[in-house]
Amino acid sequence: MILFYFLSSMLIVSFPTEAAYTGHNCSTLAGNSTSTFKSNLNQLLSTLSSNANRNNTAGFYNATVGTAYGLFLCRGDVSARVCEECVANATSEALLRCPDNQQAVVWYDNCTLRYSNQPFYSEAATSPELETWSERNLTQYVTEPADLDDELITTLDNLVPKAANASY
Repeated sequence: MILFYFLSSMLIVSFPTEAAYTGHNCSTLAGNSTSTFKSNLNQLLSTLSSNANRNNTAGFYNATVGTAYGLFLCRGDVSARVCEECVANATSEALLRCPDNQQAVVWYDNCTLRYSNQPFYSEAATSPELETWSERNLTQYVTEPADLDDELITTLDNLVPKAANASY
């Protein structure tokens, strides 16, 4: 009986799943990377990865190595360990998907990694962006498009005060 209880309790244990890759954006400046920039970039990505597990980063860190500028931002509800894993994955993904690019952004569910050969800190930007959409046909759930707008407004009206007053 004790053995049965022990084995059945192990089935309840949940294991974290790896964060899903969401997308990437590489600059059009492919092929212009010098060996110096590549060296700086490798050092930058290493620095970002090694700082992702620090509890004092609050899920955000930026660094500069020569003319390589980069940052990561993890979702606010993930642990330092999950952030570290996500940034490590994003770093590898950036090198794989944008090998000769001087600018790249990689998005995962749990984090975003960005680097560039140009400073971008403290600059408002509308690009690069990641476009996502639902593959569901909403017309089967909503008969009137105006109903969807009303539902969205109601949801946001209820969400904004909760988000503004949330304490962690």
